[in-house]
Amino acid sequence: MPARRANHPTILPEAVKRFGRNRLIEGTGLLLLATTAFVLLSVFSFTPDDPSLNHATDAYVRNLGGSTGAAVADLLVQWFGFGSLLFAGVLACWGIRLFAHHTLPRFGRRLALFPLLLLTAAVLLTALGTKTPAGWDVAGGGAIGMLSFTPLGNSMPTFVVVPLAVLLGAALLFYVSAIPAEGWLHAARVTAFGARNSAKLTGQAASIGSELTRRGLSAIAARRNRRVEPRLTATAQAETPKATAEPRIAEPAEKRRPLVAVPSVGTKEGRRASAARQTKLD
Repeated sequence: MPARRANHPTILPEAVKRFGRNRLIEGTGLLLLATTAFVLLSVFSFTPDDPSLNHATDAYVRNLGGSTGAAVADLLVQWFGFGSLLFAGVLACWGIRLFAHHTLPRFGRRLALFPLLLLTAAVLLTALGTKTPAGWDVAGGGAIGMLSFTPLGNSMPTFVVVPLAVLLGAALLFYVSAIPAEGWLHAARVTAFGARNSAKLTGQAASIGSELTRRGLSAIAARRNRRVEPRLTATAQAETPKATAEPRIAEPAEKRRPLVAVPSVGTKEGRRASAARQTKLD
């Protein structure tokens, strides 16, 4: 093989080929993920009144996937019921595997066992008596589940059919999805971590909300119990008579107090005044 490659050189280097091949595989994975989103959108917006392959009508298409989404959702829901969600889940697993690891080993076998996985899921949903939304008008496992469970239910009791369907479905899902055991364990740990943190954040939010509510109620109660002093309104103030200043009448001169103190009559005169008076007399 090395000699043949040397005799027949390629135009593009091996690194460029590997790069292009990996990008092509990643594009296929993204295409599968986009198909998964389209299928889920179509199934969740499914209504039996939309025009489809088995319902000819000129009514307005209410499916979010348009006329194509209405036809795809009608086939999946009518045939597999809630098993149509499993169809989208397997496509998502294949897309993630191709995008992350650039490989999907034994794809032919997994593709061949895919219908058996959907059949097992439809039988399990029918055996459990799963109910679909009222507008769907179909059993939980669809027409495939009803047709397959009827002979099984006649030959063996339901409590035997359910465990067998669970074991077979789990084995098929583990193999068909192409997700290794480490991937499932990692997904379980991530789910548990997310659930724990969600519960913690929900509890904290509830605690903060209750505290804010308590403070708000306390403030409202304190405001209601606070004494409000009576105040006159503008109208009352306008109607209240204002006190007028009386004119000040001047006091008579006799009643005015002298600015300089005048000695009283009974005041004893001084020595100098007595001597001066005595000299005048002489």
